[in-house]
Amino acid sequence: MFAFLEDFKYARWVKRLNRTTQVILSLALVGGLNFVAARHYTRWDLTPTRRYSLSAETLADLDQIVRKSMQTSPGTPLTLYLISSSSHMQGQDMGQLVLDQVGTLLKEYEDAANKLPGGKIDLEIKNVDVDKQLDMAKKLQQYSPMTTFPEVLVQFGDRTRVLNQIDLYEVEKNQTSKELDPKKFRGENAITSAILDVVEKRTDKIYFTTGHGELSINSFADNGLSNLSDALKLRDYKLAEINLANVNDVPADAKVVVIVLPSTVRSAFAPEEQEKLRRYLDNQNGRVLLYLDPNADPGQTTGLENLLREWGLFSPNKQIIELDGNHLVAGDKLPMISPAENPKLHHAIIDTLGLTGQYVELGWLRPVEKDPQATEDAQAQVHDLLRTTGLAREIDIKAAAITTADPKGPFTVAAISERQASDTVDLPSGKLLIYGSTDFITNNMLLTRGANLLLTLNSVNYLASHETILNIRSQTSYEPSLGLTTAQFEGLGWRLALLPAAMALLGLGVCWIRYRS
Repeated sequence: MFAFLEDFKYARWVKRLNRTTQVILSLALVGGLNFVAARHYTRWDLTPTRRYSLSAETLADLDQIVRKSMQTSPGTPLTLYLISSSSHMQGQDMGQLVLDQVGTLLKEYEDAANKLPGGKIDLEIKNVDVDKQLDMAKKLQQYSPMTTFPEVLVQFGDRTRVLNQIDLYEVEKNQTSKELDPKKFRGENAITSAILDVVEKRTDKIYFTTGHGELSINSFADNGLSNLSDALKLRDYKLAEINLANVNDVPADAKVVVIVLPSTVRSAFAPEEQEKLRRYLDNQNGRVLLYLDPNADPGQTTGLENLLREWGLFSPNKQIIELDGNHLVAGDKLPMISPAENPKLHHAIIDTLGLTGQYVELGWLRPVEKDPQATEDAQAQVHDLLRTTGLAREIDIKAAAITTADPKGPFTVAAISERQASDTVDLPSGKLLIYGSTDFITNNMLLTRGANLLLTLNSVNYLASHETILNIRSQTSYEPSLGLTTAQFEGLGWRLALLPAAMALLGLGVCWIRYRS
């Protein structure tokens, strides 16, 4: 019946059909295996530190807390944006390392969201290069200053939280280069905390004091704070004004109290108001952010001098003038300060600026010093944050001219005093942060001068941050490497050649057998 197949003309076509069918079946097998493997697979983390595994605490939070919030807001995805800039990070090995490590971690969140015990949750990971995705960058710019890369933006509905490198890493000073180096990666702790913040709708309330000539968050004038108000509201802070003379105590829901005193102070804080701030700091582990300008009246006091002294700080009513050589810096060239130029300064508030080499323009300045007469307090720590250059001079407000007798810089113009609730346990505690300037947070300078907005947001975020209750390990920051010794490397060549050689021998054997047959 099939005798015609022995005809050479037909046999050739049959062989072609047979080979074509084998190729198609082979491709179908490979495709089918990949299709099944993409949907049904098991991953094993064989690293000693479980680097590629989310903690049980994160998995439980995603499965329970995040799922519950999504059930009350159906159709609202949880989106994690990894924001980078190809031009900004070009040639920066550390920036690429951070991008790779954070990107790997976000993939773990995406994988975990698909395999939770309670079922899949709607979690999306989006990589955004601001140089190539201009529309997306413009959309996200309202939530992030986009002055540091890479960074992570966590979004759930209209609520967002931005994490930069200082949030994701613990940094240390390099004793050789005096630069900041990321040492421990705490990305999972930071990202899981940010996720809980946005899905649980945690809202921190910030009070701005009134009654003493303070700058107003409702003013759109050049010296108003409406831009600051808008920036904080976009980041889910709730703002309110408070006159301490009209309340018995600082409200219990106050996460931060902000005092912005310009050069013309209407009246000093009364002793009763100072006492309310003292109780807030001591008894409520309060956070106070104080901005002071050099007062136009040499005899003017703020009424807060005793409180500052109790916290180891002192801000005399003097003006710091920045010089260019022996001449006053003129016109619009305001004093610029870069934390990167002060290698001895190191704090979470300024480390982002130090890592990226950014500067701030603070305007008119007054000194903020560690009080030499303050009583030693083992639980209090004072950290200098910003210093002027060595060309700066400190003069009295009433001075008519600069003289060679005026003290020379550098001068500290921002400092923070922090108290621990215990010597041995790191519990939430009071914090008092002072800047010797108000100009840089006004509408005229906040958004247009250097990294003023970034420094301001860092300050507020640091003071208002939720004390983490997550027990998620930090990991050593790593740079992938083979780590081969010379002997191992020399023996690597022939080992790598074993598999190709074996395949070649197998092919020769098959050819020989077919030839013999």
